[in-house]
Amino acid sequence: MHYPNPVIVIPGVLGSKLVAEGDAASVWGEWHSGFSDPATDEGRRLFGLPMAIGTPLHRLQGASRADRTLGLVRGSAAGVPVTVTAYGDVMSALGVESYAGTFLEARETRREDGQVAFEFSYDRRRSLDESAIELEAFMQRAIRFLQVQRNSAAPADGQRR
Repeated sequence: MHYPNPVIVIPGVLGSKLVAEGDAASVWGEWHSGFSDPATDEGRRLFGLPMAIGTPLHRLQGASRADRTLGLVRGSAAGVPVTVTAYGDVMSALGVESYAGTFLEARETRREDGQVAFEFSYDRRRSLDESAIELEAFMQRAIRFLQVQRNSAAPADGQRR
């Protein structure tokens, strides 16, 4: 059987949801009651990335992290709930499900044409070098995941598909 190359969806610079470490409260991507307000000290701490003179960027740790791609942007305007599609339509058309970093939570997302798509969210506050290294590691995990999936789907008689 022919397997098409997988697709990896990489959102634009503001397309990854940020959540607070620990309680996963929304920092970026959902604006409703309970979200982190950057006008407050706590909100700035969650929204920003602390800087320290002499500390390399890769050693700086924030109080929030990237958590999936923004499929929908939720909020309210004048008390009226508003939901806007961000990357949701694109990911849905590609058959993307949210994959954990280890792919242990992966669900079958193969479309009828055999296409498989993965979602790579990243922290826009980090350097491009760090994001590139994380993307390379993500691609290696995706390759291993697909190899295992495809090997487990091999016919029992040993014939190639």
